[in-house]
Amino acid sequence: MKEQTIKRAALAVALIAVLGCASGAGSGSGDSIRASREKPGLDDVEIKACRVSSNQFLGYESTVKVTNNSSKTSNYMITVVVQSDDGSTQLETINFAVQRLDPGQSTEQTEPGGSRDKVVAGESFTCKVSDVTRYAA
Repeated sequence: MKEQTIKRAALAVALIAVLGCASGAGSGSGDSIRASREKPGLDDVEIKACRVSSNQFLGYESTVKVTNNSSKTSNYMITVVVQSDDGSTQLETINFAVQRLDPGQSTEQTEPGGSRDKVVAGESFTCKVSDVTRYAA
């Protein structure tokens, strides 16, 4: 009996997860609102800088500002993608970790991507926040 209850609970959780993924994002101006509801913390991250590192051995680097807009002290895992201006080519990914940010508190962090050999001279590029995971500390 207890095993059957556990199986039903697991099935219910799986069904909720599938339904959540199936809702997906459509096109239009509601996407950013939908994305922030589906991905808490996305609105907490702002890209402040996107450049080639001044360190001769490092490639691209990005600076992000993270503001905890939740009601709880939170941790963040953030992925920034460096891409060609037209978005057709991903050049690098840069990962950030922010720990124990209190509600309303902000921090800025700069992180490098990979090595200098990934940088194409004269190529223009942009940075985009591709993923944010926020969870209570």
